[in-house]
Amino acid sequence: MRLPVSLLAAALALSGCAQNPTVHSSNRMMQPGSIVGQADDGWDTPAVLASGRAPLYPANEFLTSGTGCAEVEFDVSDAGVPGKVEPVWASKPAYGHHLAAAVRGWRFEPARKDGHAVPSHMHLAFSFFIDHGWESPSTDYCKR
Repeated sequence: MRLPVSLLAAALALSGCAQNPTVHSSNRMMQPGSIVGQADDGWDTPAVLASGRAPLYPANEFLTSGTGCAEVEFDVSDAGVPGKVEPVWASKPAYGHHLAAAVRGWRFEPARKDGHAVPSHMHLAFSFFIDHGWESPSTDYCKR
């Protein structure tokens, strides 16, 4: 039986506005540009994902067909490197730890102000679910 694992990612603005979700496979390369920072007066263009792998699905949750969510906050340096990555909420701790570990390995096109790279701050929500191929992903389990 083929059981593909997929992850639903959505970058959430601190104001609570979500961008269109993008489906990613576990531990696969994510699409450049699929995660975009929120608008802010501190920059003209927000940071944008340049490269990185989706988080690994927590093994115990995969074995139990678990679904879950996590949110992290982090800084993006003017060189596009994430720092101070901290889980701020997770439906189970493993989801937060796996998301934070993935974000630490990502690289971004940094935010820009007047054409110059500047540091920025991001808030990211990520939904973990197992795609059985016959059901549509739902994020109802992510509501707090």
